[in-house]
Amino acid sequence: SAGIGLTAANHAALIVAMIPIFTGLIAAAFDRAWAHVAWWAGISIAGAGTVFLISYGGSETLSAGGASATGDLIILGGAVVCALGYVTGGKLSLVIGTWATTFWGLAIAAVATIPVAVAFAPRTDWFAVTGTSWLSLGYLAFIDSFTAYLAWFWSLGHGGITRMSSWQLGQPVVTLVLAAIVLGEAITPPLLLSGAVILAGTGLAQTPRRPG
Repeated sequence: SAGIGLTAANHAALIVAMIPIFTGLIAAAFDRAWAHVAWWAGISIAGAGTVFLISYGGSETLSAGGASATGDLIILGGAVVCALGYVTGGKLSLVIGTWATTFWGLAIAAVATIPVAVAFAPRTDWFAVTGTSWLSLGYLAFIDSFTAYLAWFWSLGHGGITRMSSWQLGQPVVTLVLAAIVLGEAITPPLLLSGAVILAGTGLAQTPRRPG
C-alpha cells in the first residue's frame, strides 16, 4: 500500500505479477532443486502475457499518474517477502497442518499491524465509512485473508510450491473477467489474446517433470 502510493498502479501490478517467479526461485533455493525446463518456459510465456495485459490495461494510469524508483523498490520488497511467506507457509502446512499455519500467520500479522492501526485510527473519519465499505472489509478479513489462505496453503503443501505458484499468473485473467462482470469494463481483442497467452503459459508450467 505504501509503495502504490508512491508509484503508478501498473508499475505496481507488473512487479506483483512477478511473485510466482520469486516463489519458484525461493522454493528451488530451499529444496536445492532447480525447476524443470517446462516450468521456466511456461513462466516466461505467461509472464510475457501478463506484462502485455497489465501494460495495455494500465497505460492510461501510467500517463495520468507518476512512477518512482522508491515506490517500485518498496513493492518489489513486498513481493519478495510475500513469495517467502508462500514458500514457508506451504512447507509449514505439511508439518503443523493447514489450519494451524493459517491461524498462526494471521495472528502474527495482526500483532504486527496493531501499532499501525493504532497510529492511523485517530486520523480516520469512522462516520464516513459506509456499509459497503464494512462489507468489503469483512470480505478481505474472512474470505480473502482466511478462507483463501486455507485453500492456498493446502495447495502449496500438497501440490508443490513451484508448480502451484505458477497459477498466480492467471490472476490478471480472473481480474479481467470480474471487471467485465462487476464493473462493466469492455473486453477487447488484445486483452483476450493476452489472456490466452497467460493461460497457455500457466498450463505449460504445470507439465510434470519427466523422470531422469
